[in-house]
Amino acid sequence: YTTASCTDCSGTRTINTGWSCNSGYHQSGSSCVQDKAAVGDILYSDMTTSSSIISGKTPIGVVFNGDKRLALGLHHFANGHQFSYGYANSQWTADNVDIPQLANKDQSAALSDWNGKGNTKTVLAYCKSTNMHCPAFEYANNYTTAGTSAGDWYLPALGEVVDICNNLKILNPRLQLLNGDILDLGGVWSSTEKEQSTAWAPFINQDGTYSNGSYHTKNWVRLSIPVINY
Repeated sequence: YTTASCTDCSGTRTINTGWSCNSGYHQSGSSCVQDKAAVGDILYSDMTTSSSIISGKTPIGVVFNGDKRLALGLHHFANGHQFSYGYANSQWTADNVDIPQLANKDQSAALSDWNGKGNTKTVLAYCKSTNMHCPAFEYANNYTTAGTSAGDWYLPALGEVVDICNNLKILNPRLQLLNGDILDLGGVWSSTEKEQSTAWAPFINQDGTYSNGSYHTKNWVRLSIPVINY
């Protein structure tokens, strides 16, 4: 019984008896279509997803957008007793400087920003060229799990952060089930810049609600959540 890849099954090719789609795909007519995960599904180290824990597999994240194949990591930086305004390692940047290659965005434009991976690369490149410390970006970029390497994870853009916030009631119970860090700890850094001294950072309340119109100075402490496009 031969397994065909999605490429093998694409187009007008008929999937005859003896062919099947690879794991993570399902047959639809004459094509193999990639399965779509649901919000709250578990992301494993082999980049497969499931709605429940699968014995023998290693969970590394929780899906927050199935259409865009986005998941947040199980652990974030500046949680629990570490989350205080004196804890410097969760600043956006150590200095309030405008990142020249990163567009400043008002709230409307910021909410449409889903390019967290690109933003992270841009900020890290600038910080490296200027010898500036960019803790929130460095943390997300250096975050690793089984099956992933440094550079696979990034600091999400505001559109991505708000999508996470919109699904808190689903994501938090799943994070708790997987011994991850729940999200109810205050301001959350996005990788979207507002202006020279500020960046967008929604504030998560203890009851799971949030403010998507908030922003804070870059050298304040905020929560850093690593995200991956699996």
